[in-house]
Amino acid sequence: MVSPAEYQADCLYRVLLSEGMTHPVLYETVKALRDKVAWFEGIVVVPEYRRRGIGLQVKRFVDRWAAQHHADFIISSPSNAAARRLNEETGHKVLEPGVDLVFKLADFDTGEESRVVFPVERGMDPTGVVDVVRQLRVPHGRSLRFGQYPVPAGAGVDLDGREHHVPAWDYGRIGWFEWDARGYRGMVFAPAPGMRVG
Repeated sequence: MVSPAEYQADCLYRVLLSEGMTHPVLYETVKALRDKVAWFEGIVVVPEYRRRGIGLQVKRFVDRWAAQHHADFIISSPSNAAARRLNEETGHKVLEPGVDLVFKLADFDTGEESRVVFPVERGMDPTGVVDVVRQLRVPHGRSLRFGQYPVPAGAGVDLDGREHHVPAWDYGRIGWFEWDARGYRGMVFAPAPGMRVG
């Protein structure tokens, strides 16, 4: 049900190597994905026991278990509208359909971040696109920063701290998710040079 994101890390490594990606940060990013991210397969509650909060209890247990086993983040792909609502209720950031989850290597102690952005490709995982992410604990040292591409309509903050309003989908920026110890705080926008859709 829940496991380290080893399959996703191995797939990313093979895909990027096949495309000639040999950037030095590749290995460290794949290692951080394997070591710091948990992958959650899903919850199924038999029909006669639904609407009793069982799924909610299981989801919260899984998040606690993954954090206790040193995962900074958990990612998954809900299979239906009820699963999306459950993820929202438990504090997971649920992406809109057609939006790519992206990540990069970051050092949370020094503030340094890689300039290399890795999209979680559609079709990389057998269940489809990974479109739910939650920070489980405040990262320290080398871990990953997650975001989405493109940026959705709404408000956010530019890297310089200025408020920014996006009237429609913005394909020129990535929205990096910001969490603190209390949960999701919002999105910080950054340029997305060279990002491709799909």
